[in-house]
Amino acid sequence: MDHLTNANVFSASPPRFTIQKFVGELKVIDSGVLHCESSKPIRFLIDDFELVFNFINNDAISTQKIETKAENNPGLKLKLTLMNFNNPLGSGLLDPVQVVFYKGREIYVSFFTIVVEGNRQFNYSILSN
Repeated sequence: MDHLTNANVFSASPPRFTIQKFVGELKVIDSGVLHCESSKPIRFLIDDFELVFNFINNDAISTQKIETKAENNPGLKLKLTLMNFNNPLGSGLLDPVQVVFYKGREIYVSFFTIVVEGNRQFNYSILSN
């Protein structure tokens, strides 16, 4: 137990650590897992920048497709419409993709989503340079 000699195991206030996460050179701003009905949009607010993921099933196309739409009224908003991201085995963008240049920094996202019985699990990371 020599590795515990510098810590008081019975302390009421344990030491605090600062943890930073990186993917390559990109710093992870936020990451997590969200659960919702498969058709509900997912929204993130980063100060006054809004990032929206909309999910649509489109039987007219057989592949997955991502459409983007930027708005600037009243704040900055980016809508990502994800078509046919409804695979029970999962699908997404695992390599971070830049979505905006905001407050002097590049903002990236990566995600992986799974749909089972009408419910969505949305795994995401928001990163910056």
